[in-house]
Amino acid sequence: MKTFGSVLLGYITLFVLVFVSYTCLYSVLGEEGAFIPKSYAVSTPWLTVSLGLSFLAALIAGILTHKIGGDDASIWLIVVIVLLGIALSVMNLGAPPAGERGASVPPMEAMAKAVTPNWAQFVNAILSAVGAAVGWKLAKPKG
Repeated sequence: MKTFGSVLLGYITLFVLVFVSYTCLYSVLGEEGAFIPKSYAVSTPWLTVSLGLSFLAALIAGILTHKIGGDDASIWLIVVIVLLGIALSVMNLGAPPAGERGASVPPMEAMAKAVTPNWAQFVNAILSAVGAAVGWKLAKPKG
């Protein structure tokens, strides 16, 4: 039960950190910086920074998961990140192309309508798993 609880807490931590960091990123980049002009397709700056933020969030989740649940929990967190990340990426393969964006879009609407390239979603899943693995290794006692 300890393993399950720590994996769940780790994944929730990952989700919250990604949500908060992406919200802050949207505030910093603004609508025009987050999207390609007149589109809901995300911009290169958004992709670059968001992948880094996802890696850092997963690293923190990996540390937390290992501190609470140990090696087994860390392995399971990585498995969950990969499986859910790939499942969500596959589900997005049939998504319609990015629609035309109006003049001003509230952040929640922007998040709901944002279109990320398929390759980036797969990369994000793998990069997040690597982040969790790095967090696991950082959290392990030296020696």
